[in-house]
Amino acid sequence: MSFNQLKVNDIQRIYSNVYENACELLEDAELLYSHCKYARAYFFAHIAFEEFGKLPMLNSIASNVEFGLKSDWKELNKRIRTHVTKIDLSYLLLRYPLNEVRVLTNNFRTLPNHTEKAKFEEIINFIKYDYQIDTERHLRFMISKQVELEQKNTTTADLLNNFKNISLYADFSNGVFMKPSDCIDIEICEQGIIFALLIKKLFESSKIHKQGFSFSNLSPLEKEEYWNYYIGFFEELLSSKQNNDE
Repeated sequence: MSFNQLKVNDIQRIYSNVYENACELLEDAELLYSHCKYARAYFFAHIAFEEFGKLPMLNSIASNVEFGLKSDWKELNKRIRTHVTKIDLSYLLLRYPLNEVRVLTNNFRTLPNHTEKAKFEEIINFIKYDYQIDTERHLRFMISKQVELEQKNTTTADLLNNFKNISLYADFSNGVFMKPSDCIDIEICEQGIIFALLIKKLFESSKIHKQGFSFSNLSPLEKEEYWNYYIGFFEELLSSKQNNDE
């Protein structure tokens, strides 16, 4: 089976199923983490992170269908099954709230409207207070990997995808054959879970998985705003990723 000529309601059901599956994978990761099974906990957190990366693609295609725009179903089928594309989308969507917390500014001047400001404030409060995520530690961890990325001429998505493989398979690492439990420590595991928790909060705040896309409830002005600030943003990410792949 493949994605082809689906209706908005069909896409909505798929969206909700993907969201729920990602949440279940994250719960599995947290359970394994609580038993100090860091390699396998990372694996499940990463797979959850990839699942969440499907949601902007589904959002975009549903909007195309709703607004009568051309839908590239072949490209969707390719993107939604490509690991690095899904990782890229999830990670790119996280960068804004993480950076916003770091600078601790109350001036959300880059956000388009009150609804968006409220959404990101909710995410930022979740990061800072509800889950008490140490964003400085996160940034130090990612910065420490920049030299590795530059040396190997690779991307953050490739790095995270490599961690996923290392967390599941025994293989050579720097010339030594190692088990996943020898390679994935608690710090790497916690980073994977943090990523999944944050992207979950981002999509949870939209409530699409519960309330649907709700296109019929939008006024003409709201539809235009929706396109400009939501779908336009997702399409920019998707197009950017496609161009990089080419």
